[in-house]
Amino acid sequence: MFDKMQKNYISSLGIDVDFNSLTREDIQKIKITVKENLDKKGFDQNYNLTPEGVMCQTILEVLE
Repeated sequence: MFDKMQKNYISSLGIDVDFNSLTREDIQKIKITVKENLDKKGFDQNYNLTPEGVMCQTILEVLE
């Protein structure tokens, strides 16, 4: 589901899950935390995506 960089990023947000057997609760936790982080750090002052924002978007796309 997620590649290594995405897994590392998710883990860096303090989300501790077993990526080999994600539960619905795990997925929901990832969605909420990544969306919050996208809102906080995902855009620069001109509302362009930052590299962190791109990572957040790719994770959310995987979950759609």
